[in-house]
Amino acid sequence: MNLSTAFLDELRSRTSIMQVVGRKVTWDRKKSNQGKGDMWAPCPFHQEKTASFHVDDQKGFYYCFGCHAKGDSISFIKETENLSFIEAVEILASEAGLQLPKADRGSQQKNDKRAELVKVMELAVNIFKDQLTSINATNARAYLKSRGITQESIDRFEIGYSLDGYKSLFSHLKKNNISEELMVEAGLCLKSADGRGLNDRFRDRIMYPIRDRRGYCIAFGGRAMNQKAKAKYLNSPETLLFDKGNTLYNHKLARQSFGNDAVLLVVEGYMDVIAMDSHGFKATVSTLGTAITEKQLSLFWQISAEPIVALDGDAAGTRAAYRLIDLALPFLEAQKSIRFCLMPENQDPDDVLRLSGISKMTELIEGSTPLINLIWKRETEGKIFDSPERRALLDKSLRAIINQIKDRELRKHYGSEFASLRSNLFYQSKGHQIRNSNKKYPYKDDSKGPVSLNTKKSMIVTSEDMEVRLREALLLVVIISNPRFISEFVKELELIDFRLEEHKKILSTVLGVYYQENNQDIEEILKEKIGTHNVSKIFDLKHLRIAPAMLPKASDDTIRQTIIGEITKIHARQGIEREIKEAVEDLKGATDESLTWRVSRAAEANDSANKLQKGVSESELDNHKSLSDGLQALIDNEVWKKKKTK
Repeated sequence: MNLSTAFLDELRSRTSIMQVVGRKVTWDRKKSNQGKGDMWAPCPFHQEKTASFHVDDQKGFYYCFGCHAKGDSISFIKETENLSFIEAVEILASEAGLQLPKADRGSQQKNDKRAELVKVMELAVNIFKDQLTSINATNARAYLKSRGITQESIDRFEIGYSLDGYKSLFSHLKKNNISEELMVEAGLCLKSADGRGLNDRFRDRIMYPIRDRRGYCIAFGGRAMNQKAKAKYLNSPETLLFDKGNTLYNHKLARQSFGNDAVLLVVEGYMDVIAMDSHGFKATVSTLGTAITEKQLSLFWQISAEPIVALDGDAAGTRAAYRLIDLALPFLEAQKSIRFCLMPENQDPDDVLRLSGISKMTELIEGSTPLINLIWKRETEGKIFDSPERRALLDKSLRAIINQIKDRELRKHYGSEFASLRSNLFYQSKGHQIRNSNKKYPYKDDSKGPVSLNTKKSMIVTSEDMEVRLREALLLVVIISNPRFISEFVKELELIDFRLEEHKKILSTVLGVYYQENNQDIEEILKEKIGTHNVSKIFDLKHLRIAPAMLPKASDDTIRQTIIGEITKIHARQGIEREIKEAVEDLKGATDESLTWRVSRAAEANDSANKLQKGVSESELDNHKSLSDGLQALIDNEVWKKKKTK
């Protein structure tokens, strides 16, 4: 196979040798600088404990100061995998998405053509730069000054100007013996409307050279000076050099500026990049004003594990963020994520810097939003979840999102986080309102004055701690052993506030696993997440082993009835505790018949719950719906509270 030098250079440029070598070595973090691509590790080609193996990601080479092994990404794969040169190239080409060239003259001609086009584009860069200093560019220079663009930034980004004429660039290229064919293929000129010759594509525009990751100019972006221009911004057409969806503006400079203490910022346009760079945020790239593509997302992650996407503070910026979420989900990993930095309303990064300065931008960047928070906002903002159907629709949507994530470990974390957010949305805020609804005074009274209760079933005679531990543990053990019942009682389980912190943690993990993927081996995942010892502690309680629901031949009805009974008793206990707490606060040293009545009713609810499982025949267990409805009625109506008379 005939592999041209141009093809091999392209392959090397698309491959990060740091990533290739990183599969085989452990980097010395103290000695390495990932942002600069300056990496050190013990040599994979000879035995050593010190890090004498050096990788220069910018140049694409490695060298060992011990055994003197050296080469590029191709030779590294060849040596470490014991492959031929062609086999190593095939592996890298497949990873980089490059097709191997066919052994024909056409491939060589294509590579030669690319080299010619690069020369034409570099010539155009210099022409445009010269024209910016001419008398005809007065308005363009004034515009740049009004936008705060300094001469230093003009030089750094090689900003130029295309004259307001149809043949200006064409004439300059012609004088340099550039063929009309190359002018068209480079995207600099196009055929005139009357078909007679060529005209300049860019006219009366500030010109921004677009360079690839190697630093070659492959395209231009032009900002119109004439307010009546059809397009405010105009990019080069796609050419042999320019693939818009696989290109980042300021790629090379941002990569060079990215360091261990820096973050990679992604903005929308050229002016945003230049403004950020001039204010010290030099590791900034843009996506040429288009929706982010899968290829561009991959380019972000080659530089940073967690780039921050800064979006305009308008509806379009929010929609762009939501599109990016859907694009990124299947590719998320522990070292591949995104954060979002949302600008103030109707402002872009350039506006923020001009109006509010560096401190405000730094504040926005430091307060960037994790991807999962923006997902939650998208799924819940402006929506009301006041019915089981609406809550079920949210559950379905969240599961669909989690299932898009391919990384199994990451799916677990997303499931747990969504479960927590969902519980806060549906129940905790509601419960807080319920707990505070009957308070007569806005202060807390810690006095322990006399409490005269007209019933034996008061909080004074609450369950012993051991009983609470056993009751909570029984419910946990039953649902962990029988996870098929979780979906049936998930709403009731979310309402439970266990007294023991260890039980709260276990229940939270169980619900997190359920929301992530309800057919998981919950017991094994629990052991992995919170430790085998902590899980075994509740399973080893002697009293639980003889519980009917834990017997080997326990029927589904028995298991279901146990779950209903324990949930009801725990909710009743919570009701008593809540009412007594509020009653003590409200008494202020005086007896109040209404308070006594409230606590009495709460105790009666607890008594009803205790009787729920006693004396129930097998035939009565057949009607699970009535039992479930009764349970929900106890919870929803809060029978321990005295109803207001009309």
